[in-house]
Amino acid sequence: MISKAYTVNDTNPMNWEEFGKILNTLIKKLFDYQNEHNIRFDIVVPILRSGGIPATVIANRFKITRLLPVQVKYIINENDPSRVEHKQMLSLPEILQDTPDNPNILICETNTGSGNSANKSIALIKNKYPNSTVYYATVAKVYGGPDNLDNVKEYFWGVQTNEFFKANDDEVKQLGLRPKITIFPWETAEFELFDINSG
Repeated sequence: MISKAYTVNDTNPMNWEEFGKILNTLIKKLFDYQNEHNIRFDIVVPILRSGGIPATVIANRFKITRLLPVQVKYIINENDPSRVEHKQMLSLPEILQDTPDNPNILICETNTGSGNSANKSIALIKNKYPNSTVYYATVAKVYGGPDNLDNVKEYFWGVQTNEFFKANDDEVKQLGLRPKITIFPWETAEFELFDINSG
């Protein structure tokens, strides 16, 4: 639970050039892992909405045509605004292409903090593909969030941020953390802050 209402001064906008560089760092980690472990990702799962952006780029770079979108979101209960529910917003579609019996599935997100959306998405995928091996890739991992996720073989990220403000200035420099709350190029600070301050 947050202890203060964050403002625009607590944000750090990211431009498209920086986003591209960080996404390329993440993609290199994925390529290196595939080559080192002699595996291939069979299905890419974007966590919608923003996970669709890196997932589409990754799927193109890896020449993967099987995409299986998942959408989960925190919803404020209208009758009790203090209650926030984490809901599945989209039923999982059927992949009509041939798919291995034991697929390697790469779940993609843009920003991972608490890991709650990640874990809910992973559970949905494991329920649909119980024999799969699940991997997780996020453009930005929030420092102070979980370092691993349930039922995930490997967790990849492009950059770590200090969005939870858990690291002091020296730690930010030493660990190479991106300071403050990241606002991605397609986001607005006002909308993101409303979501953060409502949670």
